[in-house]
Amino acid sequence: MVTSTRHVQEVTNAPFQQLSLHAVAKEILQPKYTMYGFEWKDQRGIEGTGFVRALRSLLTAHLPSLLPSLRTIIAEGIESEVWLGRTDRAQNNEFNAAALEFPQAVVLAAEVLRITPQCLKPFVARIATSGHRAARTLMKHLGPVVQARLEARNRPDGATKPVHPTGNTDEPMLTSIQVDCMQWLIDTSPRKIPWTPERMIGEILALWFGSVHQLAMTTTYAIQDLCLQPFWMQETRSELYRVSQLSSIVDPESLPLLDAFIQESMRVNPSDAISGRRKAIEPFRFSDGLLVRAGDWVCLPQQAMLRDERLYSQPARFDPTRFLRRQKLQDLWPVWGLGNATCEPTKPGRNATQPKHSVTITYPRKASRARLSLADIQRKFAAMCQKLEKALPANLHYADDVSYNATLAAYWSTQEQSLRPACVLTPSSTLEVSVALKTMAGACRFAVKSGGHMAQAGAANIQDGVTIDLRNLNRSSVSTDRSTVTLGPGLRWGQVYSMLAAYDLAVPGGRSAQVGVGGYLLGGGSSYFIDHGFGCDNVVAYEIVLASGAVLNVTAEAHEDLFKGLKGGSSNLGIVTSFTLRTFELKGIWGGNIFYLAEPTVDQQLRAFNQFSGNNEYDVNAAVQMSISFSPGVGIVFVNQPFYALPQVNPAALQPFTNIQPQLGNQTALNNLAAFAIAGGAQSPDGARQMTWALSFENDLRTLHALYAAFQASVASIAHVAGISWSLTLEPIPEAFLRASARLGGNMLGVPTNPRGNSLVLCDSSFTWTTENDTAVVRSAGLKLLADISKSARQLGTLTRWVDVNHADYTQDPIASYGSANQAFLQDLSRRYDPTQVFQRAVPGGFKLGLKRR
Repeated sequence: MVTSTRHVQEVTNAPFQQLSLHAVAKEILQPKYTMYGFEWKDQRGIEGTGFVRALRSLLTAHLPSLLPSLRTIIAEGIESEVWLGRTDRAQNNEFNAAALEFPQAVVLAAEVLRITPQCLKPFVARIATSGHRAARTLMKHLGPVVQARLEARNRPDGATKPVHPTGNTDEPMLTSIQVDCMQWLIDTSPRKIPWTPERMIGEILALWFGSVHQLAMTTTYAIQDLCLQPFWMQETRSELYRVSQLSSIVDPESLPLLDAFIQESMRVNPSDAISGRRKAIEPFRFSDGLLVRAGDWVCLPQQAMLRDERLYSQPARFDPTRFLRRQKLQDLWPVWGLGNATCEPTKPGRNATQPKHSVTITYPRKASRARLSLADIQRKFAAMCQKLEKALPANLHYADDVSYNATLAAYWSTQEQSLRPACVLTPSSTLEVSVALKTMAGACRFAVKSGGHMAQAGAANIQDGVTIDLRNLNRSSVSTDRSTVTLGPGLRWGQVYSMLAAYDLAVPGGRSAQVGVGGYLLGGGSSYFIDHGFGCDNVVAYEIVLASGAVLNVTAEAHEDLFKGLKGGSSNLGIVTSFTLRTFELKGIWGGNIFYLAEPTVDQQLRAFNQFSGNNEYDVNAAVQMSISFSPGVGIVFVNQPFYALPQVNPAALQPFTNIQPQLGNQTALNNLAAFAIAGGAQSPDGARQMTWALSFENDLRTLHALYAAFQASVASIAHVAGISWSLTLEPIPEAFLRASARLGGNMLGVPTNPRGNSLVLCDSSFTWTTENDTAVVRSAGLKLLADISKSARQLGTLTRWVDVNHADYTQDPIASYGSANQAFLQDLSRRYDPTQVFQRAVPGGFKLGLKRR
C-alpha cells in the first residue's frame, strides 16, 4: 500500500503490462465461476481493446446526441421508480429482473469464493448464483440479438455500408445504424480472430456489471446527501433550472455547484476504502527501490486519503462548497480506478457519467413523460412565431433585428440578457395583446416583460420561446381633476415621475428610475411615501387581458375578487395593459446618499435605524434606506439614503442619521423625485450579473447586530470575486405605513400588522459580479448569508414570514409567504379566470401560485 505523491504518480504511469487492473478484477470477481464461464486475460489488449474504443471514442462522440434520450429515460424512470431501457428487451419483466439480479449475484458469489477451496468453487458458485440464473436469462435474451448483429457485420455486403462515425479514418468503422454500446462493442471487436457470440455477451455483461455498480453507488450517496441537506437540494435544482433555461442541452461545466456537491459526496462516501488496485504481472520496482514482486498487489488507501486533514480542512465535515473553492479533487487522490482506467471526476472521463448524475439527483419528483428534442422545441416555437407574424406583422421581431436586440439590452441583469427567445413581440395596444394570447392559445411557452428589472434568468425573458415586450404600452394620462393617472406597463418610473412633476403630482413608485411600472405594482411595491402604503394599494383600476384574450376593466366594484388578487398576485392572472393610480401633491423633496466607514459608526447606525423605525410619533414624510456594502479596496461601508417628502433641508426626523460622524461624503440636497430616482438607479446600472433575495423581521436591535455580524462573516467568501459589489439594504416598514395600506383597502401580501407592537424591517440583497465562472461562488455565499440571518432572527423570535416578491430569489417562495388563506384565494382566482392554467404552465418565469394539477 502506497501513499506518497511519487509512488502514486509511478503507479498511475506504470504500463498495464506490468501493473494490471484487469488481473485484480479477475482475481476478485473470478468471472469463470461468477459470470457463467466468462474469462479474460490478466493483461488488457491481448484479445483486442474493443470496449476501450467503444466507450472512449464512440460513446464520447455520440454522448451529446444521446443526452436528450437519457434525460427522457431518467424522467420516466423516476416516475415509474424502475426503468431499464427503451427496447423490447427492456420492456420484458424477465430480462429486467435478470439485469438487476446479475451484479448482485456476481458480488455475492465472488465474496463466497474468496474463502472457498479451488476444487469446490464450481459447485459453490452454482449455488451462490442460483444456478447462474441471471446470467443464463440475459444470455437467452441477448443471444439472438448479438448473433444477428455479428452476422450482419461479418457478411461481405453487410447490413449497411460501413462508415467512419467521426470522419477519422483511424477510427473503427461502424457496420450498422444501431446507436448503442452493444453495437459499438461489436463494431470494435477483433476481426482477424472474431469473438464468438458467447464471448461478446460476456463482454456486454462485464460492462454492465462495471458501469451499473459505480454509477448507482455514486448517485445513491449523492441523493442521500441531498436529502440530508435540503437547502442544497433546492439550490442545485435551481442551478439546473437556471442552466436549462439557457439551453435544452445542459453542459456539465455549466453546473459548478452540482459538480462540487457530487465531488464532495464522493469524497465523503468513497466507493471503497481501497482504490487503485494493481496486480504485478511481472516484478515492478519504484524509483526509490521499493519492489513489488510478480503476483503481488499495490494499492492506495483511498478512504484515508480523502479524509486526511493535511489535504482537506475539517475533512469530517460535509462541505458542498469545498470544490467550488478548490475547483477539483486533488489529482493524486483518484476516486474511481487509477491511471489509464481512471474515472476521476476532474478528468475528461467524468463527462460520460456526470450528466446522468446531474439530471438524476436534481430531477423534480413529478417528471414530465413527454420530452421533446431541442430541434423539436425550436421548430415548435418557430412555427408559433410565424403565426404571430401573420397576425401582427409590424410587431414581431427575430434575432439580430434592431428591435429584438433593443429588448435584450433593456434587461437589468446579464442573466436575463443572455436568454435568446425565438422571437420578440412588441404589442402597441391592448387589442394586440389580446390577439397574441388568442393566437398562442397556451400552446407554447412565453414570457412577459414590463421593465425587466429582476435578477434571475427567465423572470421576464425566455430561451427559445416568445417574449412579449410591453415597452410600446407606454402611454400616460392625468385625469381632468388631477386625482388619478393612468399608466401603461411599459413605462419606467423615471418617466412617470418626470411627467407628473409638470403637474406637481406624484404616486408611490420604484426607487430606481429604470424599474418598470408593471412588475413593481403587481408585486406590491414598497416606496418612500409612508402615508400611502404599498404602490399596489394606490391602484384604483386595472385593464387586463386574460389568457383567453378577453379584456376586463377591473375595479373595486367590477370584478372585485380580481381587483384584490392583482394587488400582489404578480404575473399569474393575465397581462395588465394599464394601471390607474391615485395621485397626491408633491412639489419637491430633500434627500440623497451619505457615506460612512462601517467600523467607527456601526453601533450608531444600527441604533439610529432601530429608534427611527420604532418611533411611536413617526413623521410620515420621512423615510430612509440603510445599505451595508462591501467592495474590494474600500471594505465595508454604510450608505444611508434619507428622504423627506417636503422641500425641507435636514428635517429633525432624519437628523439621527445625518448627525452620525465621521462621514466619507454627503450628497443630500433639495431635489425632485425624478432626479432622485435617476441617482438611485445609477447605483445599480443594467448589464451586470445580479442576485437579490428578501426577508423581513421585527424591528429589533439584537437582530440588526446579528445581521451585521453575518454580513461581516460573509465577505471573506466573495472578496476575491471579480467586480464584486456586496450589499444589504434595510428599509423600515413602520406601523404608519401598514395603517396606510389597510386604510387604502389592503392587498394580498399578507404583511403582518403590529407584530408584538413592533414595526417591521424589510431586508433585501443586491449582489453584483462580472463573470459567469463566479456565479456559483456568489450564489452559494449569498444564500448562506440569507440562511444565517434567517437563523439568527428565528432564534431571537423576530423572523416574519413575508418575502417581498419584487426582490425574492428564485429559491424562495414569496407567494406562500402571503399566508395559506391568501395563497388559496389566488389559486382559486387562477382557476376561475385562467381555467386552462396558461399563466401557470406556459409562462415559466416569475413566482407561481403552487397549484397542483388536477
